[in-house]
Amino acid sequence: MDTNYTGTISVSSYAEGINFQTPGGALLTVVQLFFVNNWHVTYSGTLAATNAEENGGWWFLISTFFLSFFIIMQLVVLNTFVAYFISAYEYGMSAEVSRCVQRTGSN
Repeated sequence: MDTNYTGTISVSSYAEGINFQTPGGALLTVVQLFFVNNWHVTYSGTLAATNAEENGGWWFLISTFFLSFFIIMQLVVLNTFVAYFISAYEYGMSAEVSRCVQRTGSN
């Protein structure tokens, strides 16, 4: 990323695809939000791009979307995936331990 002398970061090729204008850009944006990758920057950019402060209640709708997306995806979906993988790991380890016990017990 390029930084100018005022300390602000200019738009690079990294940030050009982060928008809701095309289906691909929207998918990239949602995936980045899912992994909490600079979601505050995307939120601020969305507010600035839509002129939400001047357009009445748009800031409320945008804020509601970002907050509800964060709560649902991070606190529910991501924790469910992590719990599933931990459960699968524990099941695999218990199966491996039982096989080792059976081998040592049969000698």
